[in-house]
Amino acid sequence: MIKLTDIATVNQQVSGDVIEKMTAIIRDNTFVNGSDVLAFEEKFARYLGVKYCFGVGNGTDALEIALAALDLPKDAEVIIPDCTFIATANAVINVGLRPVIADVGSNLTMNADELERLITPDTKAIIPVHLYGHPAPMTKIMELADAYNLAVVEDSAQAHGATYKGRMAGSIGDLGCFSFYPSKNLGAFGDAGAITTNDEALADKIRLIRDHGRISKYEYRRTGRNSKLDSIQAAVLVTKLDYLESWIKARNEVAAVYARVFADVKPIVLPMVEPENRHVYHQYAIRCERRDELMEHLLKSGVECGIHYPTAISQEPFIAGHEMLYANYRSRRYVNELLSLPMGTHLSEADISYIASCVEHFYQENTNLPPYTVSTSAV
Repeated sequence: MIKLTDIATVNQQVSGDVIEKMTAIIRDNTFVNGSDVLAFEEKFARYLGVKYCFGVGNGTDALEIALAALDLPKDAEVIIPDCTFIATANAVINVGLRPVIADVGSNLTMNADELERLITPDTKAIIPVHLYGHPAPMTKIMELADAYNLAVVEDSAQAHGATYKGRMAGSIGDLGCFSFYPSKNLGAFGDAGAITTNDEALADKIRLIRDHGRISKYEYRRTGRNSKLDSIQAAVLVTKLDYLESWIKARNEVAAVYARVFADVKPIVLPMVEPENRHVYHQYAIRCERRDELMEHLLKSGVECGIHYPTAISQEPFIAGHEMLYANYRSRRYVNELLSLPMGTHLSEADISYIASCVEHFYQENTNLPPYTVSTSAV
């Protein structure tokens, strides 16, 4: 079986150092606010090139706390992309704001060319999502944000180490939000997240909100919540961060092999990346004809694969209104074409060649099926 991901392979590389750190935490009973938390926050901030980093409980908490720190009016509109994990929409709703959905481009991130028409007097923020590890078009997004005085919260949950024109994902907007769920390129041994910013005033608010709004043990300045990065997860992350660049390099090498072996397979569209950006391939998601049949064929052939994500956000029942706007979105078609192939440092060139041969065999065997054409829009 060729696995979709192989977290164990990555974790084995760092197991000795992590076990040593975890043992020290258990011995010293420093499970909360231990030295490893501050060490990770400082190290991750340096890696991204930002002034502040705050560890929190998970990626969803990161989004909710970041939005809360902006102190936006109740029911203010926040623009999010249609292709993303549900947490992006949930975070907006959970803090009393209203999501407005933007279509995506062919790289599956927010289509910045169509953003301006969604902006109203009630719009107060934009959440670009660096989906699957590819950066969103931040130049146009930041220009619009500046023109309309909008906050920008980067959802970088899948983009640790991705770069946009030389700048790290999570360092460009007002705030960056990260998830360190175990399957992420930089994954903890459980749930964990972080918020980044260069804004001192926002940093002060985040520091309060993540810890009940307190400034001392029983003195509180505002309402808040309990969302801490625990010491064991911090120890895992501060250790694994040393390996992240080598893992990103390996994933890009795997992607290059995929590109080569799939070069002549017409029924699929490979992940796109602009030359000035760095994709980190959290997922290797192709768009393909007859997605469901192909997935069944691959699974029967011993190739794990998956769908991230089967529905667009605009199709979720709790997203009310604007259906006339959303009905013709490209995202509605893309979600029926997307298929995630195995991606990770565990893959050999032989593995990738086998996967490609399975895909080619499927299309060769199904040449007489009724016509269906994968969407190839370039915008």
